[in-house]
Amino acid sequence: MPNQNSLESRPRQVPGDLPLEIIGLPGAFLLGAMGAAVLLAGRGTTLRLPGWIFTLAQAVVGCLIARSLTLALFHTLLTKKLVHP
Repeated sequence: MPNQNSLESRPRQVPGDLPLEIIGLPGAFLLGAMGAAVLLAGRGTTLRLPGWIFTLAQAVVGCLIARSLTLALFHTLLTKKLVHP
């Protein structure tokens, strides 16, 4: 059974993100998708998605960001006056 954090246990979002994950780049699947978008934009290609897919993608990214937030981070932000309560 693969380790929860191993590459085998992660779903493939973008085919080009595997090299980024192998070298241990944080957020590799987001960078892979961004790289694909840059390539498409460079060729003048546009990709139109229904609004609900765009909203769903934003929700997934929001959940990924929320998952990375810790109490220690909030403590640091509050004690260094980087945010106002």
